[in-house]
Amino acid sequence: MEVSITNQTGTHVLTADRYYDDRKCWGSFDMFWGNWVYNVTPYIQENYTYWVKVKNVNATGSVCPAGPGIVILYRDETKPLIDYWINEGGDLLEVKNGYLRKSEAITNASFEGCSDGYVVNASIGLVNPWANSYADGSEVFFNGISLGQDVYCGGYGHPYYCNRSRSTIDMETNVGDSSAEVAISLLDVKDHLNDCDNYAGMGDIKDLGALPANAFLVLEYGEPAPFRIFGWVNYTDGSPVNDPDVVITNLNTSEVFIAETAPGSNYYQVMTTASNVSAGNVLHFNASNGNSTEFNHTVTQAEMSEEELEQNITIQYQPGTCGDVNDDDRVTMGDGRRIYMNQLYGAEDYPIANAWAADVNCDTRITMGDGRKIYMNQLYGAEQYPLNCCT
Repeated sequence: MEVSITNQTGTHVLTADRYYDDRKCWGSFDMFWGNWVYNVTPYIQENYTYWVKVKNVNATGSVCPAGPGIVILYRDETKPLIDYWINEGGDLLEVKNGYLRKSEAITNASFEGCSDGYVVNASIGLVNPWANSYADGSEVFFNGISLGQDVYCGGYGHPYYCNRSRSTIDMETNVGDSSAEVAISLLDVKDHLNDCDNYAGMGDIKDLGALPANAFLVLEYGEPAPFRIFGWVNYTDGSPVNDPDVVITNLNTSEVFIAETAPGSNYYQVMTTASNVSAGNVLHFNASNGNSTEFNHTVTQAEMSEEELEQNITIQYQPGTCGDVNDDDRVTMGDGRRIYMNQLYGAEDYPIANAWAADVNCDTRITMGDGRKIYMNQLYGAEQYPLNCCT
């Protein structure tokens, strides 16, 4: 075939820069298919009506184009930073009963490379001739996740004019002829995006045939939205836990957040951004002030939209500090000695101010073993000799 373009200066016969040809040998359908790509940048530089002509120059054969397409990439300094991956090819897909299964009639378009900032929007655009003969005749995947079967517009048997638009890419079919048979799709893939090396899959389902020709991955960058995690920490009896220690770990990313607190207040908060927390992430909370509690919370899309997560925390109330036998707000060897003297000489001469705090092995009784454990805790540390009062 011969392809030419007519612009303000005349008609120009083009030479293809790439030939993506394919052939499937199915009886009477043994013929060549393909996607031929031409660089027309020198001929299109301003507003004008441009004419593209496809001519059959083979005297003994025929050419049946599905309809030409044009890709225009331009710069606009008023727009945000954008990354484009432009992938072209030609792979005829056709499920054949007894020969090919649906899982075998899939072609992938790879987008090698990594994102370069916080992604505000991510779009995948597809051009797939013959893909839309039936609503569920073709299926689209992104990074192995199905995006659906009824995701194309245009194509044979459908209104030949359709358009799809997102913030950084516009696609439309408008060739003025219902036999153009070119289908397009433009989908949001932000939730399925990898940091590096993504791929789109296009598959045939119903023995109809499709020829994926173009795939565009478009990333729009911006500043991540702020995200606040906050709340109040109380004991089970309702009294405040002032100046608590609150540590939050994002189990999906392993990032650790140390909450801001203030003396005399039971309020805590973490200020972060949507680049560090996203919907579906599991946050592990650990709050303590002598006693402690731990739990997980899964971030919802509603919380991300509101840019905040309010999470109040309750710590089991326990009277005093475990091991603080004399109730002086600290644990020392003197607490262990007080238990020894209590057991040797009696409670009248050596009373125990906090019986709960003295039972450090939680066996519901106070013995010299409790005093010895406090000694060992102070000598060798809580890791080897932890104090465990009953809750």
